[in-house]
Amino acid sequence: MFVGLVYFSLAPRFHGFTSKEPPSYYGLLTEAFRLGQLHLPLKIDPKLLSLENPYAGPQGATRPHDMSFYKGKLYLYYGPAPVILLYLPWRLLTGSFLAESIGSMILLGVGFTAAAFWLTRLKRAHFPQLSSAWLALALIALLTSQPILEAIVNDTFYGVPIHGAFACIMVALVTLDAALRTKRESTRVVGWIVCSFAWGMAVASRPIYVVSLVGLGGAALWLAWQVRDRQSVFKILGAAIIPAALVGVALMAYNYYRFDSPIDFGIRFSMATEDLREVRLIGPEFIGKNIDLYLFRAGEYFRYAPFFYTADQPVGMLRYLPILWLAALLPLTWFFRRLRVRPWVVGILIAAISGVANFSMLCLFFGGEARYLLDFTPAILLASLAVMMALADAATRRVRRRSTRGALAAIVGLVVFGAAHGIAA
Repeated sequence: MFVGLVYFSLAPRFHGFTSKEPPSYYGLLTEAFRLGQLHLPLKIDPKLLSLENPYAGPQGATRPHDMSFYKGKLYLYYGPAPVILLYLPWRLLTGSFLAESIGSMILLGVGFTAAAFWLTRLKRAHFPQLSSAWLALALIALLTSQPILEAIVNDTFYGVPIHGAFACIMVALVTLDAALRTKRESTRVVGWIVCSFAWGMAVASRPIYVVSLVGLGGAALWLAWQVRDRQSVFKILGAAIIPAALVGVALMAYNYYRFDSPIDFGIRFSMATEDLREVRLIGPEFIGKNIDLYLFRAGEYFRYAPFFYTADQPVGMLRYLPILWLAALLPLTWFFRRLRVRPWVVGILIAAISGVANFSMLCLFFGGEARYLLDFTPAILLASLAVMMALADAATRRVRRRSTRGALAAIVGLVVFGAAHGIAA
């Protein structure tokens, strides 16, 4: 179903799977890395070089929009991880450039597949007697959520780092779950290494993911506390910390050699409609606006198709994807004795924490876009769908009660409501 939606979304705009020349921004970054440089291989307009303030609008000079201009060279302030993971290997192996939209959908597909696998393994491990219809309902809720559908129709370069981070964090959650479930130390260490690297690459795609590393660290510390053997403790902590730390060091070096600062990604040097060096981009004054924008903002209903209109802006996820409210009930599931196990308590909690951490970072940013919903919603949605299956499993054991049947119907109604608005938006 996911592949079908991607195909019908891209088919009308499809102009080729590959190209001989860099197709767009990430193609240029791919070629830059292949050439062993950090700046983009573009010829600079001499007029741009001669401007007293090149950041104050075009001023008659030719300049690429949303590229960073620093010391006479052009850079991308978007995360480089998708180039390292996909576009550059493709270029080196085939000699051609992978179309940006195709690569973006591949990354999105990896993320969705990992999320679907996470839910499937969760159901098999904890609710083997639960009807598979509930797993199907969970997958439908994931696929028809507005962030996923919004990502499918986004074939611009803006979606590449977002989709890349989504793929990485979903792979990280899957491997974290595997590390929590296994009893073999070697398998556990490998799981932590992959999880840590994937989480680090999520940050290298979207720097806002850096706060979510608290979840990774917390899970590692909790597991290390459970292990009494000192050697095993060092192995767990090393496997969980070192890969992400190495990615972080590489990312800081990447920034330093471009913008003379390890924490400057170059957004303030962007070729925008105004001089972003004079604009406050991050601050607590944006928190209230963004909470309303991402969680509670209302769309408009119409009598004709598409019936629900969002003006290509984010709408409140707690309003139009109400299944997310179930994540707040996660502590209640710990009262079920069979769910007081490491993968359930820690794994699902870390998924929710990662989503909340990303949301907290987005709330500090001056602007909001519908595509940013993919940064935080899926991880929280996974936790919500896990709670949904736990409640459904408990309720189906008492399905003869009228109130129980009503509760199950209400849960299905929440999924249908979210799916309808996701499709319409």
